[in-house]
Amino acid sequence: MAAALLLGFASGLPLYLTGMVLVTWMADEGVSLETAAAFASVGLPYTFKWAWAPVFDRFAWPWLGRRRGWIVVLEIALAAAILALAATGLAADAETIAVLAVGVAALSASHDVVVDAFLAESLAPHERAAGAAGYVFGYRAAMLVVGGAGFVLAHHTSWPVLYGVVAALLPLGVAGALLLPEPPPPPEPPSFYSTIVGSIVDLLTRPGLVAVVLAIATFRFGEHLVLHVQGYFLRQVAQVDAQTMGWVLPLAGFTGLAVGGLVLSTAAPRLGPRASLYVFGATAAAANLGWALLAWVGAPLPLFLAAAFVDSFGTALASSAFVAFLMGQTSPGHTATQYALLNALSSVGGRVFGFTIAPLVAELGWAGFFAATAAMIVPALAAFALVPRARFAGHASSPS
Repeated sequence: MAAALLLGFASGLPLYLTGMVLVTWMADEGVSLETAAAFASVGLPYTFKWAWAPVFDRFAWPWLGRRRGWIVVLEIALAAAILALAATGLAADAETIAVLAVGVAALSASHDVVVDAFLAESLAPHERAAGAAGYVFGYRAAMLVVGGAGFVLAHHTSWPVLYGVVAALLPLGVAGALLLPEPPPPPEPPSFYSTIVGSIVDLLTRPGLVAVVLAIATFRFGEHLVLHVQGYFLRQVAQVDAQTMGWVLPLAGFTGLAVGGLVLSTAAPRLGPRASLYVFGATAAAANLGWALLAWVGAPLPLFLAAAFVDSFGTALASSAFVAFLMGQTSPGHTATQYALLNALSSVGGRVFGFTIAPLVAELGWAGFFAATAAMIVPALAAFALVPRARFAGHASSPS
């Protein structure tokens, strides 16, 4: 769990730098909602990371092994890209900022691919729930540090300083990787082509394909839409100052994570994997109603604290159950490619359809928008009811 927590922390650090932080920085600079919402597309590398994920299954560096070697290389490259974005700032034209942000997102997505594969291969089935909880806690903690304490830092210094601090924290992922042994490499596939084709054929020939695809594609749809404009909403609509965001979000967020972890440890074993996805997914979706209430009545401090706590609590529960489910859908030898495909599928809707945020807000208002995102969980919960029981059992069999 310590290794999973550190790896999750390093993976979560860059996420907000091309999402919530960048959009909040834009809000402070007076950029329009339409332009800020359009930057949801810079996160598309997280959706299409499956396209180059076979590289991480097929090739290895001559040091530390296939998984840990890639983690080191990618964290160095990612730190350099983050510093380049910080040095350029918003003074550049939108196209330049978008290119740099896409570069950060692509390297971050690649890092996620390797970390996800590393944990999926290293954790035994009985360790997967605890490992997923540690990973999600670390990932969400990093998001809270960057999207919470980072706002305080940016308020007293500048936004580029925050980017530099994130780059300096990335080596924590290497420390996490060194706590686990390198997974034994699978038999070398005969060609790079077979690595790609074998991964896809294995996924497509398992029972319950349609239900699994629909469930994964819709489970986090509403979450991704909210996540992208949360900072913009709090600054421009709810009129919460950056310093208040900087202490409320981490305080409520870490409290929500801690309580969520306690509930998860006691409730998940009793519920089982399928029921956990029902209950925890519905809880996370309902948490969006807290933001709807802020949009309707304003953001007094107690209400802001409560909404942030409930959001973190629900997300911690749902994310842990979902990550554990995704880990169990991979096959040895194809872990990086298959996990990347499935994880990308879970985010494609929110990133591809980010352009719909502004029209939805214009039509429904902010309260209606948040209520609509809560309802977006319904197709996923219906689809999970149709997933065969065997798909919840653990790693899929290695393809013949």
